Amino acid sequence: MHSDRLEHRRSHGSLERIPGTLARAMAEFVLSKGLFPSKESLARRLCKDLESYGVTYHVRTLKRQISGAIGTVPSEVEAALATVAFHGNGRRSGVDIRELCAEAGINRPTGMDSPAYVLSEKVLPLARLWLHLNPQTSKRALAIRLQRDLEKERISYTVDALQAILAGKNRLFVRPVIGDRLLEYLRDVGINSRVEAKARIQAQAEVIRRSLDARELVPIRRFRELGLLWLCKHRDATARQLSTALQQKLSERGVRMNLDYLQRAAAGRPRQVRRQLEAALEDVLRPDLPPSQDLDAALATTCRERERWRRDMGWVRVEPIVALVKGWLEQHPGKSVRQLAIRLSARIREMGYSRGDDTLQPILGGWKKKTRRFVYQAMLIECPSVKCLTKSCVYPAVREGLCRVCLLRRYDPVPFRGMSPLQGKGRASGFAGA
Repeated sequence: MHSDRLEHRRSHGSLERIPGTLARAMAEFVLSKGLFPSKESLARRLCKDLESYGVTYHVRTLKRQISGAIGTVPSEVEAALATVAFHGNGRRSGVDIRELCAEAGINRPTGMDSPAYVLSEKVLPLARLWLHLNPQTSKRALAIRLQRDLEKERISYTVDALQAILAGKNRLFVRPVIGDRLLEYLRDVGINSRVEAKARIQAQAEVIRRSLDARELVPIRRFRELGLLWLCKHRDATARQLSTALQQKLSERGVRMNLDYLQRAAAGRPRQVRRQLEAALEDVLRPDLPPSQDLDAALATTCRERERWRRDMGWVRVEPIVALVKGWLEQHPGKSVRQLAIRLSARIREMGYSRGDDTLQPILGGWKKKTRRFVYQAMLIECPSVKCLTKSCVYPAVREGLCRVCLLRRYDPVPFRGMSPLQGKGRASGFAGA
């Protein structure tokens, strides 16, 4: 679609536009000499001359350009006006046209002869070079900085429009001042001229391309699975510790990311993450795997293990645990909740997790609302005499958690009032959702 727009633009002459002040001055000079009776007749002559060069313009468009309704014109229109104004001189370059205007005494408004708009393709390499040299800064941050500086020059651009320009989207022409500002920003990193910037872009084209590819957003699914695999390998670690490891790995590559953002990414909250963040997680995870094992193969072979870990790390209510504690204390007279917490802490370490007795004691006493499911499972192992309230349940399965019917009958008996255990046989399944 972008190429179609370019082809359409090429039929209107040069893709870049120059200020129309000189073209309007020449048109006024031609009309003042009486060479044409009206602007429309001049526009018709220009239209025919431009067609001989393969440039197609409507008469009304040319009339608006020579009258000043359109601020910029292609260089072909200026050259065609010079041919009309100075018979026999032929088509001249921009320098020749200015000399002829000076010789003929054509007064034109003062202004810069540089193009009012340039192709965005001329600005993009400078933006990409700057982003490559500043990996910790996003396109959004660069767009905000540009927008503030352009406002000082009374040039209006929204942040979203500038961000689209920096990403190479939506805009075919841009103000050349954007490129000038980017050159000023490049001076902060030791690039002092456009020639030096061009040489750096050509010499490091492949490196810049890889750097920009690392900035691309990818779906978070694989990143999330890699994070779960790392947490599964480090059972005592938390998402915060994973985020800290990622932040350290990124800082080694010159990239700074907020720790809270990394923690949200580790929790799978954003829909997309940067490719460089996924690559950093791969590097963090690789030392925990055999050298010969591929990451994708590791994800495929550890699917059940990760699912079990995810289930163990789920949250459950503490009420069933408190009920088990009461039963355990009745069966062990003289024992205290503190002693049970110490035993439970050792049991949890055998399961591959970690919880101190100081952390477990408020849970066993009912002072907390929720806890991890592996604490509940460890408590079930510590209380082997617990019997399921429904005859359809098999005790080995109860070690993974009471069935839903049992929990509902114990803590919400109203729906089961008058129902015998055998009546709940077909409904007993799964884990406690509490």
